[in-house]
Amino acid sequence: MALDKYYKHLGLKSGANREEIRKAYRKLAMHYHPDRNSSSTAQHKFLVVTEAYEILTGKRPAPPRTQQSKGTEKRTPKSKNKSNTSDRNHEQRTKEARERYQEQMLREKLEDEQYFQKLTSGAKWKTVRFAAVLGSLISILLILDLFLPHHYKEDRVTEYSLNRAFGANRLPLSLIHTENGDALWIGKMTYKLYHSSPNIYKESSWIFHQPIRVISLGKIQNKVYNVHFTFYSNMFIAIFLFSIPLFTLFYKRRTAFFTMLYHLSYFGVSILLLYFLATNDRWIHLLTLGFL
Repeated sequence: MALDKYYKHLGLKSGANREEIRKAYRKLAMHYHPDRNSSSTAQHKFLVVTEAYEILTGKRPAPPRTQQSKGTEKRTPKSKNKSNTSDRNHEQRTKEARERYQEQMLREKLEDEQYFQKLTSGAKWKTVRFAAVLGSLISILLILDLFLPHHYKEDRVTEYSLNRAFGANRLPLSLIHTENGDALWIGKMTYKLYHSSPNIYKESSWIFHQPIRVISLGKIQNKVYNVHFTFYSNMFIAIFLFSIPLFTLFYKRRTAFFTMLYHLSYFGVSILLLYFLATNDRWIHLLTLGFL
């Protein structure tokens, strides 16, 4: 293809999109810019990548293809004027390329500023700020749940399935269902929990009523089973995720990392917070601080 060499000048494969072309040009232009690179070939490379960028982005047409003569011409005294003219043209091209580079950098800076202002204003930014406040509040209450008294509620195992999944350290987990409609993942379960000792106490945290342990009421002694796959058993991971919007507010810089945090907060953490509050009546527990 006629444009293949221009892609090669930028180190790209043929058919690269506009964003890839822009990034490649910016990287190479900064490296070969005469004000940054004093090597003998830098100026020529700077002109080449600038020309390739402008042609591939449609800012200027590609030059017509010409046939080169097979023979070589010897320089004569008359060619000296042509050489001087060529040098002046080269200097003029370099100057124009510098000006176009500065214009391109200014344009990109303005685009980046507009994009940053768009991210940090409007309804989406308000959502991120709300997620920061809500996530911080829930994180604090999750930590308090570690120290506050627990709830104990009587229940009964009605169904069970042995070794349905694996937890940490490849621990086999079983699923039980109770009369109150709870589905709990517990480890090291045996059939006795259903056949011989189905009556249980469900131990849960104070504020969010998150299940922590299942206490089987045996005839001689009780047996305790830890509950897995809950926000309580993965509390520190949940606190880390819920704190991301707050960190995004404090970070707030014109960087790609901030953009990643922004989208993670808006599309990821905000939805996770809604899911957390909407399931198991946690929004009611939050409003009543665990009394209901």
